[in-house]
Amino acid sequence: MNDINAMKSAGIPRWKHDCTQCQFVGRRRFEDVYVCDKDNFIEVVIRTSSEGAGYWSSVVFKKSV
Repeated sequence: MNDINAMKSAGIPRWKHDCTQCQFVGRRRFEDVYVCDKDNFIEVVIRTSSEGAGYWSSVVFKKSV
């Protein structure tokens, strides 16, 4: 499931995620995938449960012009 559109068609989030800035983009197997567009970077959050520590995240810095 590398295609974002295929992920979006996966339905609603399975796990609770309380960040109001994150946008749910889909599910990957048993994980919920979120993207959060911050000022100078984009954060990708993968939720594996509703527990506070039940996620991992990574950032991609935006290129300055």
